[in-house]
Amino acid sequence: MRPYYAQDGITLYHGDALEVLPELADESIPTIIGDPPYCSGGRQQAQARNTIEKANDRRDSWFLTDNMGTDSYIWWMRQFAGQFFRLGTLGAHLYCFTDWRQYSNVVTAIETKGWALRGVVVWDKAKGGAMGSFWRNNHEWIPVFSKGPPRALPNGGFFNTWRGSKPQDDDHATVKPAGLVQYLMRAASIGPILDPWAGSGTTLFAAKELRLPAIGIESVEAYCEQAARRLDQGVLELGMA
Repeated sequence: MRPYYAQDGITLYHGDALEVLPELADESIPTIIGDPPYCSGGRQQAQARNTIEKANDRRDSWFLTDNMGTDSYIWWMRQFAGQFFRLGTLGAHLYCFTDWRQYSNVVTAIETKGWALRGVVVWDKAKGGAMGSFWRNNHEWIPVFSKGPPRALPNGGFFNTWRGSKPQDDDHATVKPAGLVQYLMRAASIGPILDPWAGSGTTLFAAKELRLPAIGIESVEAYCEQAARRLDQGVLELGMA
């Protein structure tokens, strides 16, 4: 399959990830960092309470995949987890963003395809990006899995919280801080990094800055275009607090 972008060890494919992933070689990926649609209803609730900015048509179009029920979501995530397990090297790390509503479903889907849950990293957004009007939600969870015994963390290990604000002025509705993604990459320590939901290219950019090879897949061409432009220009907000 021809890449949409390929330069300096960074490769981006435009297409359905479940169609692209089977084209990648078995046991070729030591690190996976994924930010799938949450399908938890949190975004819809926040919009109803006017606690996040009104989404434009471009953002809404991306969230056509964010409307599955629980059974469908678990089935869908299991398809990815099976591909990840085939692709992963022994000891591979898998980091998968989610929120408190979907945590158990994500863990169920991934564990039942052979991955072992090893912990959870918490992204503390401070006050930036908080949603809701009761107990305002200003954190997200990143369950950490391994294929077999986990590859050891460098420098004696890492702490499982990271504090930093959500990046601003990005056309993608769920963009993550590059600083957080780089924190996970430093823990994983080995590329190529696979991001099957590449969005506007945060993971690819973070890998490029760390001089790690990376592979991204994105289904929306507008985001592929944004990611390629960003990679060429070398501009991305780290999101550190």
